[in-house]
Amino acid sequence: MGTNLREVEDYLDQKFTESFDLKEAGATLAQMTANNQILFLLESLLDSEELLEVARRSNRQQNGFEKLVLVSPAHRLYRLRFHIWNPRSGGNNQEDEHNHSWEFASTVLSGCLNQQFFIESDSGEARFKHRFINQHLQPQPTPYQNGYVNAETLGQVRLKRVHEVNLASGSNYILTPEVIHRITNLSDVPSSTLFLHGPFQKSDSDVYTKIPLARDRLDIPSYKPEQLAQVIRNYLDSIGGSGVTKSLGLVQEANLQVDQLTDPVGNGH
Repeated sequence: MGTNLREVEDYLDQKFTESFDLKEAGATLAQMTANNQILFLLESLLDSEELLEVARRSNRQQNGFEKLVLVSPAHRLYRLRFHIWNPRSGGNNQEDEHNHSWEFASTVLSGCLNQQFFIESDSGEARFKHRFINQHLQPQPTPYQNGYVNAETLGQVRLKRVHEVNLASGSNYILTPEVIHRITNLSDVPSSTLFLHGPFQKSDSDVYTKIPLARDRLDIPSYKPEQLAQVIRNYLDSIGGSGVTKSLGLVQEANLQVDQLTDPVGNGH
């Protein structure tokens, strides 16, 4: 895989230079998470000149987790991220329901997450639907930069939960852009995932909230290098060096398309 981010990018470029294959992405994450390689990579980042670069494109998401964008090549055929849900940081343990602008593969490295899936349905619970427009996207490939998103409120809809699964350390799943889901951290220690997504298939995504957003522009400040370093140290200290792959527990794979999520919970899913 490589011992630094440059080598990791070279490794991923060899696999995804021409196209992004979702199953290949899942297999790649399995290789990258073997033998605690990601822990060594995070630790090496603390003393690396790459820390500033990673900090500029990373942030704390309003959905309650720390988003570290480890690799973000200019060609934008993929992006490698590391997510941390840390109950000790005072953030939300449960996301708002949402979908994405791209397909992705994810591997749970530590802790335990609950994932729920939804469809818009007249029999569901009321939510305000917002369309988030990614302002960093340009007609031509450019380096990723955080900044802000515009949020357009589309009105009220109803969401029906159709499936849920608990994801322990070692679980893998892949998801397509249209699937509406929500992650909840179930662990009292940090839960984390290594996350690899493909190119943007659209310039927006949908977020569903119980109350309307107070404003139509959401600022997303990037980390300062010292802030990111503290996030990484807190994570490494919290898992105590025991190794994120030592105990795999429940291993589940979910290749879920939106047409698979149409039955109520308990009807065979």
